[in-house]
Amino acid sequence: MKRYSIPSVLVAFVLFVAPILRADVATTEKSSFKLEGFIGGMITKMAGGGGENTSKMSLKGDRMATFGETTGSIIDLKEQKIYSLDMKKKEYVVMTFAEMRAQMDEARKSLEEQKKSMSQSDKDSLQQATKNIDFDIKTTETGQKKQIAGYDTHEVIVTVTMHEKGKPVEESGGLVLTSNVFLGPKVPAMDELYQFNMRMVKAIFGESFTGMEMKASAMAASIIPGFGEAMARSASELQKLSGTALSTTTVVEGVKSAEQMKNAGSSQQQPTGGGISGMLAKKMMGNKGGTQQRTKAMTTTRDVLSIGTTVSASDLEVPAGFKERKK
Repeated sequence: MKRYSIPSVLVAFVLFVAPILRADVATTEKSSFKLEGFIGGMITKMAGGGGENTSKMSLKGDRMATFGETTGSIIDLKEQKIYSLDMKKKEYVVMTFAEMRAQMDEARKSLEEQKKSMSQSDKDSLQQATKNIDFDIKTTETGQKKQIAGYDTHEVIVTVTMHEKGKPVEESGGLVLTSNVFLGPKVPAMDELYQFNMRMVKAIFGESFTGMEMKASAMAASIIPGFGEAMARSASELQKLSGTALSTTTVVEGVKSAEQMKNAGSSQQQPTGGGISGMLAKKMMGNKGGTQQRTKAMTTTRDVLSIGTTVSASDLEVPAGFKERKK
């Protein structure tokens, strides 16, 4: 059975449900999802991902349609169904929320089986690394301003740094998650979109959503100690910002420890050590040499190009000429 990826509309940080406005919303957005380096290659092989997409989204009541360049989706909360469209082949497949949950349960079981195959030393290192993790959070106003979708915005950078307790990340190694956000004024139409997204996610996945593409999130969280917690802390901090995010770029980087940097560039494979630095080096960098202390693992972007409030019934339907393909 062919697997269909979860709609790209899930790539957004949403953690709570505001009062439901039930207003019509029409947006055009550009998004990208890029996996890099050793860990990026692993996740891409297991979950798929990557590329850019410009899409048109239409929302009315309990139904939302998103049509991109190559794929599309229609999500109906009353029907509890997702229509996944292949825009080039002019085909679509219907999946129920229950079937989607079953797919995610299957993926989780697969991850648990992979964990069982880990060596005892890796299991011990993972457990120890998780116990010794600490987080620093920093929010910075840069003063940069620009117009997006007709709104004046200003830039805010939210940085979550994961490191060993009692040591700076440059010494211990770790992970840095940086979100560059351009905030506009509070836009009611975008609030309605976020509310729909959260209602959909909770209807399908319950409380397990971490704020990014689900398959890649699950894979990364299983491989990188503390990744899920870093994502949750970043999402929580972003929710404290005043205004509507109209452009967001999030970068996840692995950081080598000071000891690992001393061995960088060596022709011989060096031991990575224990704790968080050793585990991250093994999982994110593959124990490979290099003179850069930071290695990118993942980059996501989301840019709102236009916002409207007019949606017709035809905007929410499967386009004419498309045929259903049975699973």
